[in-house]
Amino acid sequence: MTPKPKLSWRAALRIAWRKMRASRTKFLFVVLSVAIGVGSLTGVRGFSTSFRHMLLGQARTVMAGDLRASR
Repeated sequence: MTPKPKLSWRAALRIAWRKMRASRTKFLFVVLSVAIGVGSLTGVRGFSTSFRHMLLGQARTVMAGDLRASR
């Protein structure tokens, strides 16, 4: 069994161009959907990293806020 030939960049761009000309609205919808998805994931990851750094930097204060010493 022979392996399938890989799709070249030129062929991929030609197919994308043909699809875009056939239905620009659908093509733009797909491009915008991918862009929104990537932006969302980047935003969530950035927030998570920022929150983790803040939490690690303030760990003693946060943990000490739960303790109470009384006589």
